Amino acid sequence: MPCAVSNSTALIYLARCHELKLLQRLFKYVLIPRAVYVEVVERGLAEGRSDAVFIEDGVEDGWIRVKRLDEEHKRFAEELVLRHHISAGEAEAIALGHAFKRCIVILDEKAARHLAETLRLKFIGTVGVLKRCLKTGILEPREFVDLINALLRGGFRLDSEVVSEAMREAILPT
Repeated sequence: MPCAVSNSTALIYLARCHELKLLQRLFKYVLIPRAVYVEVVERGLAEGRSDAVFIEDGVEDGWIRVKRLDEEHKRFAEELVLRHHISAGEAEAIALGHAFKRCIVILDEKAARHLAETLRLKFIGTVGVLKRCLKTGILEPREFVDLINALLRGGFRLDSEVVSEAMREAILPT
């Protein structure tokens, strides 16, 4: 069971759907950089968001681990923000993935995914997490479809082609 580094999107939306524990079942642990913790837990709690409570519980339980970047990777993340116009959370997640190459990086934003690909990092998005859960038997096809629909109802932005492909995979497993 590998480890993961996560940006905020997967954490927030899986927590909103009450399915954050899928990450715990799929990965040995999930690393998040400080910028992601501030965004999803500290700001989330200040704004009264229930998803922040679930994420904070994961941190307190120890399977979500907040990891500070060393100086070299902090400078790298700052450079990514300036050069590539991505958020601090995305940049720190990419930098953390660069530091912990054995971990897969969970990113959903197109620019961040492109950058991760350029840096030859292993990465997936939230739907990729769900596909892995489906393939490993953590999710049944019906649960997978229901969860994709719940994400969409909750405001998760997803290209219609990606939705169609994901639904086909759930119905016609390889």
